[in-house]
Amino acid sequence: MCNQTGIEFGARVLTAERVAGRDVIDVGALDVNGSLRPVVEPLGPARYLGVDIEKGPGVDEVVPAERLVSRYGREAFDVVITTEMVEHTRDWQTVVTNLKGVLRPGGLLLLTTRSPGFKYHAYPYDFWRYEPADLRTIFADLEILTIEEDSDAPGVFMLARRPEAFTERRPDVQLFSIITGRREAAVSDRRIRVYTTRYRLMRRLDPVRYSLRWQWRRVRQAFFRARRAVWQAIPTNLRSYLKRVVFRRA
Repeated sequence: MCNQTGIEFGARVLTAERVAGRDVIDVGALDVNGSLRPVVEPLGPARYLGVDIEKGPGVDEVVPAERLVSRYGREAFDVVITTEMVEHTRDWQTVVTNLKGVLRPGGLLLLTTRSPGFKYHAYPYDFWRYEPADLRTIFADLEILTIEEDSDAPGVFMLARRPEAFTERRPDVQLFSIITGRREAAVSDRRIRVYTTRYRLMRRLDPVRYSLRWQWRRVRQAFFRARRAVWQAIPTNLRSYLKRVVFRRA
């Protein structure tokens, strides 16, 4: 998944010099609304592998992001791309550890994700929102080359490089949870069930709510038209009297 501004960011920072002849993995590669694959493959990578939790366009292999290291080994890729994925992973700390773990020394990590203010969107789940400061803390053990906010919607883009001498740090970070509406270290099963049940119910009620709003709008419009017609039917001198005496208008 990737929106247009994320694609433009990737096209700008992933140059041929950074990609040609390199091994690339795209984590969360299912092409729902866009992908960096058509941008990166023409640059001549030695390999472009798309992985996700389900089969579909852009997915070469079904592998959870929490199992990247166990599946491919450490330091297996020169470029790791993950677009609009980390907000959907409940155990984001383990996912981040795997993203860093499969990256070779000197390799690049391109990450895009959503920030507070972006609506709930479950593919199939949605848990977290990241701010630029969160990424700077979470990826402080990498060399952050750029962090930019999405100009089109609440979100943040990052490009970072793994240093030659790398020691992973797992900072104690609380992220903004779309489930609870505040920063949390983790979200319980009960809170997820309550939120998703309420969300599904509201989605089912949306057509009814829209219909009621539309009907109310039509009633109001009919009322104002009738009131205007009654007012216009009153003789001019009586209208002037009513304005002056009853409504106290000049």
